[in-house]
Amino acid sequence: MQKKYISVLALSLVMLGSNSAFSAGKNGVAAQINDETVTVSEIQEMYNQSPQLKGKVSFDEFYEKALDIYVNGKLLYQAAAASDVMTSPEYKTQVKLAKEEIARKMYLEKEVSKNISDDKINKLYTDYKKNFKSGKEVKAKHILVKDKASANEVIAKLKKGGDFSSL
Repeated sequence: MQKKYISVLALSLVMLGSNSAFSAGKNGVAAQINDETVTVSEIQEMYNQSPQLKGKVSFDEFYEKALDIYVNGKLLYQAAAASDVMTSPEYKTQVKLAKEEIARKMYLEKEVSKNISDDKINKLYTDYKKNFKSGKEVKAKHILVKDKASANEVIAKLKKGGDFSSL
Protein backbone atom coordinates (compact mmCIF):
# COMPACT_ATOMS: atom_id res chain seq x y z
CA MET A 1 0.00 0.00 0.00
CA GLN A 2 2.88 2.42 0.68
CA LYS A 3 4.01 2.10 -2.95
CA LYS A 4 0.56 3.25 -4.04
CA TYR A 5 0.86 6.40 -1.88
CA ILE A 6 4.32 7.19 -3.19
CA SER A 7 3.29 6.84 -6.83
CA VAL A 8 0.35 9.18 -6.29
CA LEU A 9 2.64 11.71 -4.62
CA ALA A 10 5.12 11.51 -7.49
CA LEU A 11 2.29 11.92 -10.01
CA SER A 12 0.98 14.92 -8.09
CA LEU A 13 4.37 16.58 -8.06
CA VAL A 14 4.70 16.04 -11.82
CA MET A 15 1.25 17.56 -12.27
CA LEU A 16 2.27 20.55 -10.17
CA GLY A 17 5.41 21.08 -12.19
CA SER A 18 3.58 21.05 -15.52
CA ASN A 19 0.52 22.88 -14.19
CA SER A 20 -1.56 20.64 -16.48
CA ALA A 21 -4.24 20.11 -13.83
CA PHE A 22 -4.84 23.82 -13.47
CA SER A 23 -5.19 24.28 -17.20
CA ALA A 24 -7.94 21.64 -17.17
CA GLY A 25 -10.37 24.36 -16.07
CA LYS A 26 -12.24 25.45 -12.98
CA ASN A 27 -14.03 22.11 -12.57
CA GLY A 28 -11.17 19.97 -13.84
CA VAL A 29 -9.43 17.32 -11.77
CA ALA A 30 -6.46 18.76 -9.91
CA ALA A 31 -5.27 15.45 -8.43
CA GLN A 32 -6.31 11.85 -7.95
CA ILE A 33 -5.20 10.56 -4.56
CA ASN A 34 -5.89 6.84 -4.56
CA ASP A 35 -9.72 6.77 -4.62
CA GLU A 36 -10.20 10.48 -3.85
CA THR A 37 -10.46 13.17 -6.49
CA VAL A 38 -9.46 16.78 -5.81
CA THR A 39 -10.89 19.34 -8.20
CA VAL A 40 -9.56 22.74 -9.15
CA SER A 41 -12.81 24.21 -7.81
CA GLU A 42 -12.00 22.78 -4.34
CA ILE A 43 -8.65 24.56 -4.39
CA GLN A 44 -10.42 27.71 -5.64
CA GLU A 45 -12.85 27.47 -2.70
CA MET A 46 -9.95 27.27 -0.22
CA TYR A 47 -8.51 30.39 -1.86
CA ASN A 48 -11.84 32.21 -1.67
CA GLN A 49 -12.17 31.35 2.03
CA SER A 50 -9.01 33.38 2.78
CA PRO A 51 -9.64 37.05 1.91
CA GLN A 52 -6.40 38.15 3.59
CA LEU A 53 -4.49 35.75 1.34
CA LYS A 54 -6.31 36.89 -1.81
CA GLY A 55 -4.94 40.39 -1.34
CA LYS A 56 -1.35 39.15 -1.27
CA VAL A 57 -1.16 36.19 -3.67
CA SER A 58 -2.76 35.44 -7.01
CA PHE A 59 -4.73 32.22 -7.44
CA ASP A 60 -2.05 30.86 -9.79
CA GLU A 61 0.63 31.24 -7.08
CA PHE A 62 -1.69 29.87 -4.39
CA TYR A 63 -2.79 26.92 -6.51
CA GLU A 64 0.63 25.38 -6.96
CA LYS A 65 1.53 25.52 -3.28
CA ALA A 66 -1.94 24.66 -1.97
CA LEU A 67 -2.34 21.61 -4.17
CA ASP A 68 1.00 20.24 -2.98
CA ILE A 69 0.04 20.77 0.67
CA TYR A 70 -3.47 19.40 0.10
CA VAL A 71 -2.20 16.25 -1.62
CA ASN A 72 0.36 15.61 1.11
CA GLY A 73 -2.31 16.14 3.76
CA LYS A 74 -4.69 13.71 2.06
CA LEU A 75 -1.92 11.12 1.73
CA LEU A 76 -1.14 11.42 5.43
CA TYR A 77 -4.83 11.18 6.31
CA GLN A 78 -5.25 8.08 4.16
CA ALA A 79 -2.21 6.49 5.81
CA ALA A 80 -3.61 7.33 9.26
CA ALA A 81 -7.02 5.91 8.33
CA ALA A 82 -5.35 2.68 7.16
CA SER A 83 -3.52 2.37 10.47
CA ASP A 84 -5.00 1.82 13.93
CA VAL A 85 -4.63 5.49 14.94
CA MET A 86 -8.36 6.24 14.73
CA THR A 87 -9.30 3.44 17.08
CA SER A 88 -6.95 4.53 19.87
CA PRO A 89 -8.34 6.09 23.07
CA GLU A 90 -6.08 9.13 22.56
CA TYR A 91 -7.59 9.77 19.13
CA LYS A 92 -11.13 9.47 20.45
CA THR A 93 -10.34 11.90 23.29
CA GLN A 94 -8.83 14.41 20.85
CA VAL A 95 -11.87 14.13 18.54
CA LYS A 96 -14.21 14.74 21.49
CA LEU A 97 -12.22 17.81 22.58
CA ALA A 98 -12.11 19.15 19.02
CA LYS A 99 -15.88 18.74 18.64
CA GLU A 100 -16.48 20.60 21.89
CA GLU A 101 -14.16 23.43 20.82
CA ILE A 102 -15.85 23.73 17.41
CA ALA A 103 -19.29 23.77 19.05
CA ARG A 104 -18.21 26.51 21.51
CA LYS A 105 -16.71 28.61 18.72
CA MET A 106 -19.74 28.27 16.45
CA TYR A 107 -22.15 29.02 19.29
CA LEU A 108 -20.26 32.18 20.26
CA GLU A 109 -20.07 33.37 16.66
CA LYS A 110 -23.80 32.78 16.23
CA GLU A 111 -24.71 34.62 19.45
CA VAL A 112 -22.36 37.51 18.76
CA SER A 113 -23.66 37.96 15.22
CA LYS A 114 -27.27 38.04 16.57
CA ASN A 115 -26.47 40.75 19.11
CA ILE A 116 -23.80 42.87 17.47
CA SER A 117 -24.00 44.79 14.23
CA ASP A 118 -22.00 47.55 12.57
CA ASP A 119 -24.85 49.98 13.35
CA LYS A 120 -24.75 49.08 17.06
CA ILE A 121 -20.97 49.43 17.17
CA ASN A 122 -21.09 52.82 15.39
CA LYS A 123 -23.83 54.07 17.73
CA LEU A 124 -21.88 52.97 20.81
CA TYR A 125 -18.75 54.68 19.50
CA THR A 126 -20.63 57.90 18.68
CA ASP A 127 -22.27 57.95 22.13
CA TYR A 128 -18.91 57.32 23.79
CA LYS A 129 -17.30 60.19 21.87
CA LYS A 130 -20.14 62.55 22.85
CA ASN A 131 -19.95 61.65 26.53
CA PHE A 132 -16.18 61.31 26.85
CA LYS A 133 -14.64 63.79 29.24
CA SER A 134 -10.92 63.96 29.19
CA GLY A 135 -9.01 64.31 32.42
CA LYS A 136 -6.50 66.97 33.24
CA GLU A 137 -3.69 67.22 30.76
CA VAL A 138 -0.17 67.95 31.83
CA LYS A 139 2.56 68.99 29.47
CA ALA A 140 6.13 68.40 30.52
CA LYS A 141 9.46 69.40 29.05
CA HIS A 142 12.94 68.49 30.10
CA ILE A 143 16.48 69.53 29.40
CA LEU A 144 19.12 66.88 28.90
CA VAL A 145 22.71 67.66 29.83
CA LYS A 146 25.95 65.68 29.95
CA ASP A 147 26.85 66.06 33.62
CA LYS A 148 25.90 67.59 36.99
CA ALA A 149 27.98 70.72 36.40
CA SER A 150 26.08 71.47 33.18
CA ALA A 151 22.78 70.83 35.00
CA ASN A 152 23.70 73.30 37.76
CA GLU A 153 24.67 75.89 35.14
CA VAL A 154 21.30 75.53 33.36
CA ILE A 155 19.41 75.75 36.69
CA ALA A 156 21.27 78.97 37.57
CA LYS A 157 20.40 80.51 34.18
CA LEU A 158 16.72 79.53 34.60
CA LYS A 159 16.62 81.14 38.06
CA LYS A 160 17.96 84.36 36.50
CA GLY A 161 15.05 84.31 33.98
CA GLY A 162 16.70 82.42 31.11
CA ASP A 163 14.44 81.06 28.33
CA PHE A 164 13.66 77.36 28.97
CA SER A 165 13.37 76.40 25.29
CA SER A 166 16.65 77.98 24.29
CA LEU A 167 18.47 76.42 27.23
